[in-house]
Amino acid sequence: MFVRNALFAAAVCIPLSSAAAIEPRSPLPPVFSRPGTHWKRAGKVSADQVIHIDVSLTLNEKTSENGAKYLQEISDPASAKFGKHLRPSEAAELFTPPLEHVREVAQWLNSSGVTRSRMRLSLDLAHIGFDATAEEAEALFDAEFHQFASEDGSVHVASDKYSVPERISAYVEFVLPTAEGESAATFVPDSVEVELPDDGDALRTRATGDGVDCFKYMTPHCLRKLYNIDDGEGVTPHPDNTFGFFTPSFSTWISEEMKTFFARFEPRIKNPDPIVMPINGGYRFFDADLINFNLEPHLDYQYGMAIAYPQPVINIQVGDQVQVGNLNTMLAAFDKDYCTALDDEFDPIYPSEGGYNSSDCGTHTPPRVIGIAYAWNEAQFSDTYVKRQCLEFLKLALQGVTVVTGSADRGTADQLNTCIDPETGETGPEVGHFSSVFPASCPWVTAVGATQLRPTGNQTWNEDTPFPGEESLDYQGTTSGGGFSRAFPAPWYQAGQTKAYLKSTPSAQELGEKGYFDGRGRGYPDLSALGLNYLIRTNGALRAVRGTSASVPLVAGMFAKINQARLEAGKGTIGFVNPVLYTLGKKGFRDVTVGANEGCGVDKAFETAAGWDAVTGLGSPDYAKLLDLYMSLP
Repeated sequence: MFVRNALFAAAVCIPLSSAAAIEPRSPLPPVFSRPGTHWKRAGKVSADQVIHIDVSLTLNEKTSENGAKYLQEISDPASAKFGKHLRPSEAAELFTPPLEHVREVAQWLNSSGVTRSRMRLSLDLAHIGFDATAEEAEALFDAEFHQFASEDGSVHVASDKYSVPERISAYVEFVLPTAEGESAATFVPDSVEVELPDDGDALRTRATGDGVDCFKYMTPHCLRKLYNIDDGEGVTPHPDNTFGFFTPSFSTWISEEMKTFFARFEPRIKNPDPIVMPINGGYRFFDADLINFNLEPHLDYQYGMAIAYPQPVINIQVGDQVQVGNLNTMLAAFDKDYCTALDDEFDPIYPSEGGYNSSDCGTHTPPRVIGIAYAWNEAQFSDTYVKRQCLEFLKLALQGVTVVTGSADRGTADQLNTCIDPETGETGPEVGHFSSVFPASCPWVTAVGATQLRPTGNQTWNEDTPFPGEESLDYQGTTSGGGFSRAFPAPWYQAGQTKAYLKSTPSAQELGEKGYFDGRGRGYPDLSALGLNYLIRTNGALRAVRGTSASVPLVAGMFAKINQARLEAGKGTIGFVNPVLYTLGKKGFRDVTVGANEGCGVDKAFETAAGWDAVTGLGSPDYAKLLDLYMSLP
């Protein structure tokens, strides 16, 4: 959304005419950075081609720091402000560029020939947009625009260099040119589908009561027993308790599959359809029986609803039949000003021709707990892009929203199983420096890794016997994702733990010294939970799935249940949980000290250790103890 020209002129006081002066200039970093897609220069852009230019203004660094400091105060259990979450408008105000910075940039553009009638200012004051010919834009930014083509035929317009006058360089974060037909980035579900083997003995009646051996397959009943989760009997959902999952368009759950699953594993749920929150169309695909469209939603909603019973679960369905929605699509629907910060290079822009004929900007209220069982490659984006999106997660945290995301399933590689070439910086298959996963690498979300039960003497487990314990997930190529971000430094709540881990783990320290990762970065995951052989009903069969997106609905469901208990007691929702987990978490976690992940040509990359580690985080939660901990807080 943009300010009208008259209001723009009044806001920034642009004179009707002025002349540009020759003055010293400062370079800006080029935004175009997609190492994994192997873009090649395809020729210079013609001088008369019209390009849309987005001048992104630097967010007020002081207020951004203040936002993180305020989050520390309201999420630190020792603080008097604990739990005093902000309203959306209050959170947004922390990240507005100073008006004098906007004015100076707009006046420079006007003096350079981009008249005020051509400029559009975003409502959050963070972007000035206008259309220009390539020739005009090149002169304005001392740039040279070329077309870049990828292996899949996509074309992008970019320059290797940009500059602006030195006096305003501190106010401009980047310049983004866009043209029609540029494609969005790839995201991958965190789960791996496996056909259920013909193992009748494992499905015969056991002491668990639902006919499943919990050592071989996971069901809601097994998880409740293993993690001390109450069954929710007698609970009436609190109206302020909301819980949902991000689901991109085309992906969908099927009512009959949901009914079949719950009839066997949670028969108390009679109406198993989630509540659909459609964003920019909220398109669901029913025209073919395709497991890629159905597996992840069935995993999320079958286990999210069962664990959080009787809490209703919201299906945040993002995108239309023309453009598949992504995280920014969802985040813009929660923040009316963020629509203007979307990036044509990576994000679908609505309205869609032939699709959704509007744009959902700030039209929806985020659930109190959001599960995200999808992963992106951090190196696929520019630092500017991931840092800006991460600020939206900071805004949600300030508002008391708990975001739970998976750490992916390829160990130290990203979810696409690619690593970073130390010579070129590009990502490629399987060998190289470690490649971080996003949004798990953002410090303002809670990243969840995956574990499996440790072997027992007879390879089975009866709920009347002691808990068998957990080790990091490493099964048939699936290994719990974990490591250190290259884009974000370690936040205050974990800096001590990540340093202690590297100091006590010589093998990891050696890999860091060789440049495989940056040990100063945000470490992930924050915690872990079982992620092997969850039984789900999808595409006409009972199937077993594994991966960190199996652990996401389990952990997110636990947090939703804790919110329910706190609301019933007249307390607030838990909000951003990481500071509590890192400071008091020992009271509610089982440490996982067996196992390691692998990836990028390193068989044993990060090893588990006492306390936090880069494989399983702080360990796996004991729900009953975690609930007691949160109920003891104000």
